[in-house]
Parts: sequence; structure tokens; C-alpha cells
Amino acid sequence: MNANDSTEVKSVDITQSEFGEKVAEKLESKGYSSTGLIMSQDYEKRIKYIVVISETENKGKATKKDIQQTFEKVAKSYESKPFTVQLQEKRQ
Repeated sequence: MNANDSTEVKSVDITQSEFGEKVAEKLESKGYSSTGLIMSQDYEKRIKYIVVISETENKGKATKKDIQQTFEKVAKSYESKPFTVQLQEKRQ
């Protein structure tokens, strides 16, 4: 694949960006202490955020919905293309 190809996707740790820091702060304030890593995959029309979370903190659909809503609230302060959020469990 050509490096200039617009369909090429790479994962980037966003926790050092302003947006990533804000999301991480909000998640911590809700009791998610293990979300130290938030990755993004930037596609042409959409961004996919991958939140690494511990098995013990992941309570399924309720956790996914809570984290998705947190991203949506923070994103209102930033210009962002449409996005999805995916949870990935880290094994302890």
C-alpha cells in the first residue's frame, strides 16, 4: 500500500493530546482508573477510538454506553469528524 493512500490507517495514542487528556480526565472522574491508553484510527470519513480498559471495570453494554457518552460530551468542545468507540480489555 502506498504511504500516500488515503485508506491507510495507523493507530495513534491520543492520551497526550488535549482531547485525549480531557476524555481521560472525565473517565477517571467516573471511576474508570484503568483507561490509561486511548488509541485512535483515523479513517477518511470517521475516527475509531479504542479505549483500553481492565476486565474488572468492563461491565459490558453499560460501560460501553457510558464511555461513548463521555466521548460525545467532550467532542462537543472540539471540531471532530464522526467517530465510534470500541473497548479493548487489558488482561491483568
